Amino acid sequence: LGSGETKAFTLRGVAGAGSILAASFQESGLKVLTSTGSVFDCAGAVPVDGKWKCKVASEAKLPLGKNFAGSVALGETATGIQVAVRFPEEDSVVIFKLVSGSFVPVGEVRIPTDAQPSSFSSEGQELLLMHADGKVSTLDMTTGSIVEAKVNSGSLLGHSWTAACSRGDQVARLAVAKAADTPAKLMIA
Repeated sequence: LGSGETKAFTLRGVAGAGSILAASFQESGLKVLTSTGSVFDCAGAVPVDGKWKCKVASEAKLPLGKNFAGSVALGETATGIQVAVRFPEEDSVVIFKLVSGSFVPVGEVRIPTDAQPSSFSSEGQELLLMHADGKVSTLDMTTGSIVEAKVNSGSLLGHSWTAACSRGDQVARLAVAKAADTPAKLMIA
């Protein structure tokens, strides 16, 4: 794919594993987390002929429960796969790491009530939190401290802020339209 070019593709091997809850684009390819708690590896930089072949990364399943309605962020570091989970009605985020074939909780941090885990930094040292008002803050994974307003809030009438990711000092935020005939907005700061 060229710069600015978009093409539809399918994920082969993910069918029957539930809805896609999170994805993370790594140097090795795409990682995908589904509502059944399964993580998939989709190797390669881009899909081939409209298909991205995926395989289960581990037989371990993240303990999300049936009909999970919380939010998650998926990432990978030099030490393996990590997932941040905000369970419904909870005011904290639980960090899980894949260790010896099982997802193990390695920490829990209280976060603001309007924040959702969105993505990990490329090194996995920060977790970006997307706030309902469009603000993005960061959770330092080593200290558990939250640094407010990596990106300040921004109002977009008729949109809901749904995701954020970073690359270097830049942060991209996605605002999805509430009306079907209104396009989503991607804002980079």
